[in-house]
Amino acid sequence: MRSTIVSNYFCRSSNITFVLTNGFASFLNLITCVR
Repeated sequence: MRSTIVSNYFCRSSNITFVLTNGFASFLNLITCVR
């Protein structure tokens, strides 16, 4: 459970980074996070 929270945190962090950098990359990252 703890590792899942950490993974989710990193997933959201990289998601924010991609939003600032590239919206399309953010969309792909979001799909990867959902899986």
